Amino acid sequence: MKSIQERTDEAFKDAEVVDALKKLSQYGFGILLVHGHNEKGEFTELPKGVAAYEENLQITFKGSSEENGDFVPVAWVWDGEMGKPVAVMKCNNAQWCEDKN
Repeated sequence: MKSIQERTDEAFKDAEVVDALKKLSQYGFGILLVHGHNEKGEFTELPKGVAAYEENLQITFKGSSEENGDFVPVAWVWDGEMGKPVAVMKCNNAQWCEDKN
């Protein structure tokens, strides 16, 4: 299995990935490595149907379909089976700070 660094290095050598990042950046979006952590703190793949929830600078992992009005999706992946994007990370809406300028 390739390391996280090997996977990212390989991905960014692909012109289509770089072009996708350029296009996403026009909308304030980016690319992230969707991941979880095991008991040792090591990177793992994020299981299907699970999302990372950020609240008070802490991350927990719960079902991605859980409805909670206090959380807004901030990262998505394409689910080929469902034929649509699904949230893989949600942040507490109360923490969102808008630029007041």
